[in-house]
Amino acid sequence: MNERIQALQASLPQDVEGALILSDVNRRYFTGFPSTAGALLISRYDAVFIIDFRYFEAAREQVRGCRVELQDKLGEQLKAAAGKMGVRSLLVESDRVTLRQLRRYEELVPGVRMLGDDRLADLISHQRSIKSAEEIDSLERAQGIAEAGFQKLLEHVTPGRTESELALELEFLCRQMGSEGASFDFIVVSGPNASRPHGVPGSRRVQRGELITLDFGAVLNGYHSDMTRTISIGQPDALSQEICQVVYTAQQAAFAAIKPGVPCADVDKAARDVIAQAGYKECFGHSTGHSVGLEIHEEPGFSTLSRAACRAGMVLSVEPGIYLEGKTGCRMEDLALITPGGHKNLNKSSSSLIIL
Repeated sequence: MNERIQALQASLPQDVEGALILSDVNRRYFTGFPSTAGALLISRYDAVFIIDFRYFEAAREQVRGCRVELQDKLGEQLKAAAGKMGVRSLLVESDRVTLRQLRRYEELVPGVRMLGDDRLADLISHQRSIKSAEEIDSLERAQGIAEAGFQKLLEHVTPGRTESELALELEFLCRQMGSEGASFDFIVVSGPNASRPHGVPGSRRVQRGELITLDFGAVLNGYHSDMTRTISIGQPDALSQEICQVVYTAQQAAFAAIKPGVPCADVDKAARDVIAQAGYKECFGHSTGHSVGLEIHEEPGFSTLSRAACRAGMVLSVEPGIYLEGKTGCRMEDLALITPGGHKNLNKSSSSLIIL
């Protein structure tokens, strides 16, 4: 039994007979098998995973809930499978498939309509937004790995080390702790560079009394964690301490707002209001958070533009920040699991300013 495939089958619109999954991440979500190639054809009552020789043996052993077929002539195989399943129209992933790919598959499978509207993308995004117990476990353990790597790094943060050195060491420590890889390109920015939310670690050497922002995450079983900590070697100045306190208060306000049924935009507003009331409205220009999972950025997010509501099983980052151009910046980020009764912070350590 493959509950994920069954859930998609049950949600297919009445005017289509199936879906064609071509993206790496969605193939992995529905089959549980990571690969850089392959096609997953799902009808209302059947599913076939066509995969090439490089992956066939492993896929045949690991994939459950659908037939696994060795790829030979993909077009003929898809046409035959579609005919056997009674499929005359297929939804494709509008957010993953290029126009060129869409035309190619229309040529490969003549007689089957390829529908490039947003319905399949929306169905998959909605389904992936609610994490299973197994997914939540992977995310929580990945977050634990990242935290352990960060705690180890703190023993080696000293004046004179470069941002890029610290980023590289943090990634190494996370891998030592069990991470499958970097959740994304780690951000380590210091002093005036910390005013750039997605600044790139460079040759700048960290100094005493300045803020250092570290944004990083680990990967476990393909699931990406995400956290941000702001630290200082020695006491920072009064302005730096002030913005760190405001950001921390804003993050706690956002957490307090999280529970099932609450609009995601309201969670964003809870954090944004704190920052605005402190006089830093124009210094917080990104959303308060985003979902995580097999990808580091998923839907929905805590954003002014979000039309979604919090639902139990969602896992989202909570990461307000204040950025003073050319001076300094601060961001604090944890992962929130939305539970039937409210929420759970998947981080064990406090996100408040750390003074070494």
